[in-house]
Amino acid sequence: MNLIANHGVNSTFLIFGIIFVVSVVVGALLLSNPPAGWKPAGWNPPEQKDGSEKPKVKDLTQGQVVRTARFWMVWVSFVFSAGYGLMIIKCLKNFGVLEGGLTAAAAGSALGLLALFNGLGRVVWGTASHKLGAQGSVIYSYVPAAGCNDVLPHQNGLNGSYSRNRSLLDRVQFWRQFRSFPAADA
Repeated sequence: MNLIANHGVNSTFLIFGIIFVVSVVVGALLLSNPPAGWKPAGWNPPEQKDGSEKPKVKDLTQGQVVRTARFWMVWVSFVFSAGYGLMIIKCLKNFGVLEGGLTAAAAGSALGLLALFNGLGRVVWGTASHKLGAQGSVIYSYVPAAGCNDVLPHQNGLNGSYSRNRSLLDRVQFWRQFRSFPAADA
């Protein structure tokens, strides 16, 4: 099945867009909230160490959420992160060929390997962000990137490795930041 050759680029994107929309809507229709008071069998919520009652979480409606500063900060950050990631993914094969000296086939294979690690990274960093908490995961996500801004420019003498290392670390930073969004929304 060669959609681009048979239907063109625009029609191929339209076909995939329709498939994705239908898949997401059908998947969303399968979701439902558990009944009030439901909890997994054998699970009891942890007690506060000082004996006080755990503070209640304030539930907001969609309309209330979009009027909070936190929503807009997370939303703007998400949009820029997604745009950045899409721009990087678009250029990675050419970057491997032009900067990394790889053949087109090797660069394509490296991109496939990167996709595999992307999927694994979602699980690993998602687990880590749950353990670190919302603030901890965001801080741990940004501090290494800020440090790299100071360290990597001094690597220019290492066989031109600055741009390769910077691109790799930007990608890792993007993965970490993207995994922090669920924790920030919790």
